[in-house]
Formats: sequence, C-alpha cells, structure tokens
Amino acid sequence: MIQTLIQPHALMLLLLFQGLMKNSFSLMEVPEMKFEEIEPMPETLNYLERRFKVYFGDYPIKNITAMEYCNQMVRRRHVMDPINICKSHHYFFHQPWFKLESLCEYEQYPCTKLEGNCHLIKKIEITHCELTAGVTYPNCVYSSKKKNKPLVIRCVEAMGTNIQVPLEVDKIFE
Repeated sequence: MIQTLIQPHALMLLLLFQGLMKNSFSLMEVPEMKFEEIEPMPETLNYLERRFKVYFGDYPIKNITAMEYCNQMVRRRHVMDPINICKSHHYFFHQPWFKLESLCEYEQYPCTKLEGNCHLIKKIEITHCELTAGVTYPNCVYSSKKKNKPLVIRCVEAMGTNIQVPLEVDKIFE
C-alpha cells in the first residue's frame, strides 16, 4: 500500500524532503530575489530547469558594476555549497532561456568531474565568479570576469521525461 502511494510521487517526496533540509537549494530560500529580476519562466519548466535558470541564468544581464556583480548575484541567488560553504567558482550565463535549454543538444563530450551526459559548447558568454575571501555564506567575496569561452556542461534527464536539461558547468577551457 505505502509503496503504491510513494512510487508515483517519488519526485514530490524528494523535493519536499530537500525543502525541509536547510542545506539544499530551494526557490523559496531566496527571500532577497524577486522573480521579476529573472527573465520570465514558462509555466512548463520542471524543477531542474527552474533550478538551473535561477542558479545560473542572468538574462538580461543586471546593471551592476563589474566589481560588485558576483558578490551581489551570489547573495541574490543564494549560491553556496550544501553546507553553507562558499563555492570556489560559479558561473552566470547571459542568454535567454531558449538558448540555455538547447545546451544539452550540443556535441557530446566526456565529463571531467562526474559521470554523466556532458556537452561541449564552443563559445558562450558567461561571468565567472571566483572566490577571493570568505569561507561560509554570506561572507563570500568574489571577483568577476566576463568570458566568452568554450565549456562543458553536464545535463541530466528531467524525471518522468526524455528531456535533457542543463545541471551544472563541468569544465571551462581557459
């Protein structure tokens, strides 16, 4: 009986569990960010697509000085590792969603960090945020560098679909 109830709702239970865990990413944990700051999201986006767009997307690019861009964006988007540790690197993409969602259709490429389905993007406009001071969120201090570089992106299948969605940056070629 319990298995019959749990199986079709596994994703919902997982998302609920993650929402209860303080160290997980949740759209509701970003009180400073107004959704109007993000390019409007189609109603059809699933959780992973929304997560990628909120966590990595910035289109149209915010009017913030280059020196303060990463510090403000990391705080607004609540970017950190699972236990409130500052991420050593983070990337913001400056393309509309229809371009971001097509990243998983690019040429397949071997993943370097984790196993998965990775794709090589030959050039894409990003801002690279590199940690320069701080250890725990929100005391992270970042430098900002705009780049137009090739990179490898890791994609995963959205649960219950055959659609690949971007999950994270696997590698940037310098």
